[in-house]
Amino acid sequence: MNIRRLILFVISIMLLSYCSTGFTREERSYPSAGYQVDVASIHTELQRRPQLRFPTRIAIFLDQPPTRRGEAPWRFTASEIEQVTGLEEELRAAGVASQLFLMTEQTAILSGVPAHQWDQANLETIRLLAARHGAEAVLVISGESRVTASANPLSIMYLTVAGVWLIPGSHRDALFYIRASLWDVRNQFLYASVQAEGEATQLRPYGFISEENVVQSAKSRAFADFTPELRKRLLALK
Repeated sequence: MNIRRLILFVISIMLLSYCSTGFTREERSYPSAGYQVDVASIHTELQRRPQLRFPTRIAIFLDQPPTRRGEAPWRFTASEIEQVTGLEEELRAAGVASQLFLMTEQTAILSGVPAHQWDQANLETIRLLAARHGAEAVLVISGESRVTASANPLSIMYLTVAGVWLIPGSHRDALFYIRASLWDVRNQFLYASVQAEGEATQLRPYGFISEENVVQSAKSRAFADFTPELRKRLLALK
């Protein structure tokens, strides 16, 4: 690699470090409902009535959408899932749930839902899959991550090339949201909803920056607030 190419390579790293990706809370947006909301729609929702009989069977659906631009890859870990399924014993003792279980992807595939669309199922499909599991309520848990990239003045040392691996000139700030909602499988009545968020920051040389790790840290912090709040909301159902 000649000197000119080396300089261009280092400058490109610096530019990537200075570019900001991700979002702030003000920029966060939610997908469109896909239809025009009117008074009749509101009236229809108000006509829905709770009809669960406790204790009830609750299925858990994990909504883990494909990674989008500006997002680091993430998945709910086994320990995080266990935090939720681990509430079963207490919910049984309180008379809220007779069973709390995780829905499997196999059921979706055997029901005709393509494997690559498992994470894109709408609420009607999720309710159908829950019904095939014999559940009377379904707890939908989803996550969303955003990462912002920036650099500090020390990143000028990246021009030395060695600085890319030695100088902590790059920042990654992650924000992770966890949302959950409990729905009646029969009539789509919403019983409870919970949201929590977590933040994490990473300051390292560019060569050692890991967006996946900083997102995982933010997700872990979000779960620290999410699980107790979910527990409180579910126990309050009865």
